[in-house]
Amino acid sequence: MRPSALLNALPMRFPVGESYFIDPVRQAQALLAAPAQARFAAEMQAFGGQQATHRHLHGRFNTPLQRLGLHHRIAQRVVQRLRADAQRGADGHLATAATAP
Repeated sequence: MRPSALLNALPMRFPVGESYFIDPVRQAQALLAAPAQARFAAEMQAFGGQQATHRHLHGRFNTPLQRLGLHHRIAQRVVQRLRADAQRGADGHLATAATAP
């Protein structure tokens, strides 16, 4: 694989990943006691906003690649895998999101 192809392919999976990072944090926040929810609310909201911005920017990067015929199946496989792991609790998903590169 040429270096440019690799660098183009990497961000194709990021929009799904960015969404995945947001959901476990929201779920975990709901599990916190009210004082902890209040204490971390601003940080959690900022994190969600940051990840949503990343998702949007990666999507904008991917659009011209798709117009050039560079389509990928990575996101579809990631979504299938997430659905298969849906039964895991919020703590399991949060741990996965926290350890992602």
